[in-house]
Amino acid sequence: MYILPGYAHNLVRRYFSHHGYAVVETLNESDIVCFLGGEDINPRLYQEQPAGAEFWDDNRDKFEIEVYAKTGDRLKVGICRGGQLLNVLNGGTLWQDVNNHGSGVHTVTDFITQEKVILNSLHHQQMRPTSDAEVIAGCNLSSAKDGYSAYWTSSPGSEDVDVEAVWYSKTKSLCFQPHPQLQPDGPTGVYFMSLMNRYWHAA
Repeated sequence: MYILPGYAHNLVRRYFSHHGYAVVETLNESDIVCFLGGEDINPRLYQEQPAGAEFWDDNRDKFEIEVYAKTGDRLKVGICRGGQLLNVLNGGTLWQDVNNHGSGVHTVTDFITQEKVILNSLHHQQMRPTSDAEVIAGCNLSSAKDGYSAYWTSSPGSEDVDVEAVWYSKTKSLCFQPHPQLQPDGPTGVYFMSLMNRYWHAA
């Protein structure tokens, strides 16, 4: 696994090593590429004007897009911002600002297994996947988004769900907004590893 620079890089490295993944130093050595958390993504990458996004890093966006273009048939996984970036690079967009996801934990439903899991929540942007994406997991938590001006109700399978995990089979991209490295053997870490196992074999 090749892990790009980003938020909590050392923690993520330890997390994957703890779960038996070999971490390598270059893309060419890898069969999995991991994109990490950090700054917002420039909304112009998904053809929108700023509406809550802030503090993006165009140089980082450019670098990670270039790496993505070189990943080929490898499994790609994204954590927090990394998952949001993979979603955007697969044609999705983002809610630029959502509430109720800034701290603590919440209960999420795995729409494939119907399992209820408790995951940590540390993001203010949220994935809006394409219609051909597999929405793996989500919750009914936020009450507003994009500057807290657009209110909505929640319904699994619709855009109104607070999407937390997505799979794009065509590009082998697993997008995950929570932070498994903060709970390596806790609910978030264990659940993310179950998704790794599920989609690594599928890839």
